[in-house]
Amino acid sequence: MTPHRSAAKARRAAAGRGALAGVRRGYDRWAAVYDSDRNPLPALEEPQVRRALGTVRGLDALDLGCGTGRHALWLARRGARVTALDFSEGMLAKARAKPGAARVRWVVHDLHRDLPFPDRAFDLVVSGLVLEHIGDLDRFFREAHRVLRPGGRAVVSAMHPAMFLRGTQARFTDPATGRKVRPGSLPHAIADFERAARRAGFSVEAAAEYAPDARFARRFPRAAKYLGWPMLVVLELRAGRRPRGRRTDGCAPAAGRAGRTARPAAAARPLWTCPRCGAKLVGRNMWHSCGRATLADWKARMGPNARRLYDRFETLVAACGPYHVAPAKTRIAFMARVRFAGLTALSERGMRCSFALPAPLRSPRFAKVEEVVPGWWVHWLRITDVRQLDAQLQRWLSRSYRLMGMQERLRPRDRRR
Repeated sequence: MTPHRSAAKARRAAAGRGALAGVRRGYDRWAAVYDSDRNPLPALEEPQVRRALGTVRGLDALDLGCGTGRHALWLARRGARVTALDFSEGMLAKARAKPGAARVRWVVHDLHRDLPFPDRAFDLVVSGLVLEHIGDLDRFFREAHRVLRPGGRAVVSAMHPAMFLRGTQARFTDPATGRKVRPGSLPHAIADFERAARRAGFSVEAAAEYAPDARFARRFPRAAKYLGWPMLVVLELRAGRRPRGRRTDGCAPAAGRAGRTARPAAAARPLWTCPRCGAKLVGRNMWHSCGRATLADWKARMGPNARRLYDRFETLVAACGPYHVAPAKTRIAFMARVRFAGLTALSERGMRCSFALPAPLRSPRFAKVEEVVPGWWVHWLRITDVRQLDAQLQRWLSRSYRLMGMQERLRPRDRRR
């Protein structure tokens, strides 16, 4: 690692420590009302995590960041041998006072430190709504993988990164003061979760995203303002095995040429910046229009509906991970290492948006699906209403970002140098 990158990493780590300084204290105070404050996120998360966990009888299970014991006690009731960790004494006190708590081994531990267990001690790891409070994702997933037996599973949930784009993070009303308290959160991207998990040795078997519907909002009114907006992501991971190829985008694969198997990306070389137009590209020999169009020019021409559509689409892109915008005269492209999505024909009547995948999808929502070069299938949608820019499209964009934009579909030796 170069001195420049080492210094940048140190600055990010210091910023993360500052953002998380009050998390333990905040959760100690939150413990008094955590189970009764009608927070919609745990209610949305619990059934999805429990479905993913499946049959647990007879398994050695570890709950990382157990809080007041939601998942740990459920696992114990279903016959698992459960160890549960949290660094908040207030949360653990609530957990230990609940029925069935004697069947769980409760441990005080900070997840920013190595786990106090030997290698291959567990069959199952679960972690619920913790990742936004983790500064070092690599350590978290590496330790989870270390304590799992070969073939063991991990189910990890997190508040969806798109919630940060709405100014939302973990928060509660302090019962002692009546004030809103934010314990401290970091805005990771889904791609950050997946890359850290893969680096640790996991295969990602599923990465599902969930948004509240009207029925859920009637039960939990605080979710009403997030209708159709992704609130939750749940990762299903496998230790030491390759992915099984299960789809996570809600579409059946169409007939056609199969894309390359997704593999963890090799260390990325820095992008080359065009000295004429400022475009960031994988290499100097990559074609681009080298025009002088700017995003400010586009926005100056947008009417109110066009601006709403554009802002919403960029919000979905931003939830995928780091990106940059590459405007041209007739289209706007969105790029990670390479272009993976874009939009054109933007007006008050609507727009056309697209994303690429290594294999075609089937959905009645697509206006056109075409293979522009081998293994590069572009999926076009006609958008006329902001409600069409929904959780399903965000899932497709996340997949496109990872496989195409970050080039994870390529073997390291195939990567353009």
